[in-house]
Amino acid sequence: MGEIMLNMIEKTVKRNIRQSKNCRVKYGNSSEFDVLIVEINDGEKIRKYSIDAKYLSPQKDSIRFYPETKNGVVTIKWNHEIENYVNEVQ
Repeated sequence: MGEIMLNMIEKTVKRNIRQSKNCRVKYGNSSEFDVLIVEINDGEKIRKYSIDAKYLSPQKDSIRFYPETKNGVVTIKWNHEIENYVNEVQ
């Protein structure tokens, strides 16, 4: 059975991407929260992603994503270290 965590601590970081190609999400010490929430505003839409803190490197204080716009559609690519652990929630 899956484990249910009560009183999970979330840390939220908001980013506006505008024309950025390489965006840093600074989260600080990953042992201080359970879930990192990243809200990305591309000017038209706010996307919300979650990453369990256990997948964030304790040796780092940030992750990166790379927005791409093709034919007016924005896609988000994540660092290869965490891309498999990022969940779009909104």
